[in-house]
Amino acid sequence: MSLEAQIVAIADTLFAGRVFGDRHPEAEAPDFSAPFLIFQQVGGRPSNSFCGNTDQQNAIIQFTAWADDSQAVRDKMRALEKLLTDPPLRGVSQGSAFTRDGPATRTFGMQQDFSFWHTP
Repeated sequence: MSLEAQIVAIADTLFAGRVFGDRHPEAEAPDFSAPFLIFQQVGGRPSNSFCGNTDQQNAIIQFTAWADDSQAVRDKMRALEKLLTDPPLRGVSQGSAFTRDGPATRTFGMQQDFSFWHTP
């Protein structure tokens, strides 16, 4: 199973079918039904070393959770962090979560990046 498919399957337990890669499909529409999660790859680390290439790839994935109130989004992000860092993904946070403002969607957001090593 691809890294993206694993992320969707795991995050879906918290966001009930509202997990989106790259952008919200209703980005042009005024109706954003929260909570929802958007994730996108924002980088990665090289998979080669002095010993040559490895069979693993690295992806740094940015997660932005949105909810109707600030406490709800904090709770969702804490729960997501636990799911992403536990097996089977074993992601490594790249810093603490921070808040995002969603004036256009009238929602509260939190964002955090995680690093994942995976087999393509």
